[in-house]
Amino acid sequence: MDNNDVTDFFAPGVLIASPELKDPNFYQSVVLMVEHNEKGAFGVAINRPLETTMTEFLSTLKIKYVGPSDKRVLLGGPVGYDHVCFVHSSQYDWEETIKINEFISLSFTLEGLRELSEVGEPDFYVFIGSSGWGSSQLENEVSTGAWFTHDITTELLFNTPHDKMWEKAFRSMGIDPLMLHGSQTIQ
Repeated sequence: MDNNDVTDFFAPGVLIASPELKDPNFYQSVVLMVEHNEKGAFGVAINRPLETTMTEFLSTLKIKYVGPSDKRVLLGGPVGYDHVCFVHSSQYDWEETIKINEFISLSFTLEGLRELSEVGEPDFYVFIGSSGWGSSQLENEVSTGAWFTHDITTELLFNTPHDKMWEKAFRSMGIDPLMLHGSQTIQ
């Protein structure tokens, strides 16, 4: 990949784990790609709910959550368990916000977390940890078939049950993931 050609970068978009990707950190994961450049890539897995509810987690931060009582915090990836971020509609913007596309943003601010929690914003997910790749690492993984790349939609992100995202992401590309199983396992 020519690192000067930004059209080869995978953000914004999603990575969809190949059925052969057996790494337990990413098995059947869908990763929202936030940033990707010549230095590496950063994103959050959007379909890995934890047992912890938003109410339970946010109460530890002394934040009242008024959304659905069964909404779960998500495991954003295998790194950075010491940080929290959240994805939301781009109608909100704080100092520590990254605009992913015209509809979706990611933020790191306690002020924003409090605001969205207290108004019960439906298009809002909290992540513990994130997913990251070093320079050229993601490009290499995509070239070996570990990941498929596609556009991100608000429908997939905010309106699809987490346990259906992986299959729905493939089907949105016209691919039946059950037809992809091969003999090669990618670690």
